[in-house]
Amino acid sequence: MSDERRAALFAISKALIESGHTTLDGQARALGLPRSTAWTVIRGEHKLGRLSRRTIQKILASSRLPPNVRKAVEAYAASVQPEVAPARWRGRPRRYNAVEN
Repeated sequence: MSDERRAALFAISKALIESGHTTLDGQARALGLPRSTAWTVIRGEHKLGRLSRRTIQKILASSRLPPNVRKAVEAYAASVQPEVAPARWRGRPRRYNAVEN
């Protein structure tokens, strides 16, 4: 994982702490994620080397997300946007349509 991404994930966890969410349960609730996923976000050790698009969408959809955390997540999403493209855009073989004669 690049230093820039690690710093962006650190900014998310720092924003959570600044907004008063100091426990893992509170941070998970604020992010709208299960505890295990929140733990990987906070530790900055996601198995993909980045957060998936779906995880980012879940976080941004959370009604409990504080505004400063939302800004940090949006900044993170903007920094990794090209790599979080759907799989169908990443060189998967296209299915051929039936040819009409």
